[in-house]
Amino acid sequence: HLAFRRQNIAPLVEESVHILARKGLGVTSIKQLKDKKVCIGPEDSGMARTALRLMTHVFSTEPQDYQCHLSFSQGFEKLLAGEIDAYISVTGVQSRGLQKFVESGQIEYVSIGDGKQSSMIDGICLRFPFYKPFTIPENIFGDHPKRPVHTLSVPSVLVASQRLPVSQVYAISQTLFQQRMTLNEFDPPVIFVAENFDRKTLPF
Repeated sequence: HLAFRRQNIAPLVEESVHILARKGLGVTSIKQLKDKKVCIGPEDSGMARTALRLMTHVFSTEPQDYQCHLSFSQGFEKLLAGEIDAYISVTGVQSRGLQKFVESGQIEYVSIGDGKQSSMIDGICLRFPFYKPFTIPENIFGDHPKRPVHTLSVPSVLVASQRLPVSQVYAISQTLFQQRMTLNEFDPPVIFVAENFDRKTLPF
């Protein structure tokens, strides 16, 4: 949640934008989400900011009338129950939390662009340079997705309250970097966390 006064500490791992719609809804393009009820994550979260940037770029206006803010698990539960039409999530490409929802067979991946040169994805990346084109491979969750998904990647960021003493920020960061191998057992991409980085690449 980003509403508090914060300090950016370091990028963590590259995450990808997952756009998932209810199966049978007939949504094959992000443009078809106009006027649909879309969950974009917790209010003021990094996930919500990414979703709003994306939707604003596609539809030219911020979709306030039909967006909703829910946690990861709440959003997918309502998606499976048919109470919302789609969910825009930002998480690891092989997120274990995401896996059980995708493998249910009740939701389908939606691409942002078609992967062709000068696509919608290129426009988003030019407008917001901290995003990069990314393709989610087919069959990463059993037999889902059925085909490659053209989307975006963005670095997750370690943030801390500005009220936190510098010594504590250093201690937390040091522990994270030193324990990468152990953390990798629970979340494999953590091994790629880097100590040296360019602050201009941070998404906020």
